[in-house]
Amino acid sequence: SSVLAAAASITSRSARSPGKLCATGRLGVQAPLDSVLAERALLDFYEQQRVRNERERARLLKTTNASPQPSARWNRQELYLDGQRRARALAASRRHLARHSAWWRGRETVSEAALREIIA
Repeated sequence: SSVLAAAASITSRSARSPGKLCATGRLGVQAPLDSVLAERALLDFYEQQRVRNERERARLLKTTNASPQPSARWNRQELYLDGQRRARALAASRRHLARHSAWWRGRETVSEAALREIIA
């Protein structure tokens, strides 16, 4: 589906570090989950976090005259702003959801909003 194709494309663009071959055949890229619901929840969550943290970072840089001191907030922003770190976090979230396929497949399927809360 288009969501799964987009997931593979986004993940491959943001994962530039070498890794082992995965189901997609690309280096460093984990295959997307076989659920449009789960992939959409993952991609939406990480995109929303990237946009939010870009705004926060710009605001932080405007308010500090000197270079900002490293902080927990700065480190969290780096997780979503750095493509490689974001790709690793996305892969970890995928692995977590893959271990709990009942959340996104079968009788116990939860909503997309609930999946985003689990990912967070």
